[in-house]
Amino acid sequence: MVSLVRKSLFCIIILFSATITHAQYGFKAGVNIPNVTVDSRTFTVPEVNNKIGFNIGAFISIREYETFSIRSGLTFERKSIEGKRFATPSGSSAEMSVDYLIYSITGKYTLMEWYSKTSPYLLFSPRLNFYLGNDYSSNPQLSQSQKDIISDKMRKIGFGISMGGGIEFMRDKNVIPFLEVQFSPDFFNSYDSEIISFKSNSIEAMVGIRFDNSFKFGILK
Repeated sequence: MVSLVRKSLFCIIILFSATITHAQYGFKAGVNIPNVTVDSRTFTVPEVNNKIGFNIGAFISIREYETFSIRSGLTFERKSIEGKRFATPSGSSAEMSVDYLIYSITGKYTLMEWYSKTSPYLLFSPRLNFYLGNDYSSNPQLSQSQKDIISDKMRKIGFGISMGGGIEFMRDKNVIPFLEVQFSPDFFNSYDSEIISFKSNSIEAMVGIRFDNSFKFGILK
């Protein structure tokens, strides 16, 4: 699992390396709260509780207009749930964390600038979710072959959208911090087996910082 995180962070670093000559680029990180919808094909109703996960990513500007911009981004996302009777023998408890690398194209519409200090905006993003792996534990423990079966049932490439808004704090035109909140529904089941399937939507809250090309880190000046 650690190697998967490292690979994802490496992809984000590569994306950042390509941003140095772009007009705008940035980083963001935060938490996600999944809302898992379960469809059971048996008479046993699973118990699923959502746990707080996290996101970390980077983005670059593709097009810039007066009030509208388009940006491309890569995000590492971990979603977590716990409960009973999901993907396990009846009555057993389990915890599961699922890792994704998310590629998104985001449209950003700036509403207004208030006294040149704050700038609220709206976001809309189609996104591709690339499954990286999962960390599964249960009581009683499953064998590795059983865990592999669970991994095989995970959707490897998913599609969804994100929509929400944010606010930028315009203290410095070159280094701009921001806050974002968005809702991210998935269009397809994240997990699908003969007895159970689930779909994950999430609410995400993030903080970040945006730079333009006039700002350079010390080693790049």
